[in-house]
Formats: sequence, structure tokens, C-alpha cells
Amino acid sequence: NPDCLGESFEISRRRFLSLERRLERDSTLKSMYVDFIEEYMALGHMSPYNRSLIHPYYVIPHQCVIKPDSTTIKLRLVFDVPSVFSR
Repeated sequence: NPDCLGESFEISRRRFLSLERRLERDSTLKSMYVDFIEEYMALGHMSPYNRSLIHPYYVIPHQCVIKPDSTTIKLRLVFDVPSVFSR
């Protein structure tokens, strides 16, 4: 049911602005994040926002998590997908 989606755009926008401030304070993290996003887009897992989204839609808020001592992936994204999608 599309009514379960809620208002995802504004929540995602606020979360991204907060992430953007964090990245501006940490150039290493910003570089890792940009690399990750570019790879994600190249793989076709996400696409840039365009102002012509057709309702209903859900913009998935995310955050980046860094694990400096990892030997494989030091940065990963965590997506906040509501439980309505897992049903």
C-alpha cells in the first residue's frame, strides 16, 4: 500500500545534510564515501535524484559507517528501510 511509504524525501534530505556536514569535517571519510557512491552508481544500485519523481516513491535515508580496523571494507552504507518493505 503506497500510503505506508510516508514522507521519505524530507527525512532523507535532512539525514543527507547532516551527513554532508560530517563529510566536510573529515576529508578522508569524504573521499571514501564519494568512492563508495560512485561505485554503487556504476553498478546500477542507485541513481541520482531528479525532481520528477513519480508518486508513490520512497527515498531511502542512509548513513555511512566506518570500521578502520577492517581488512576488507572500511566504509559501508547503512540504509534505513522501513519494515513495511520486508513484508
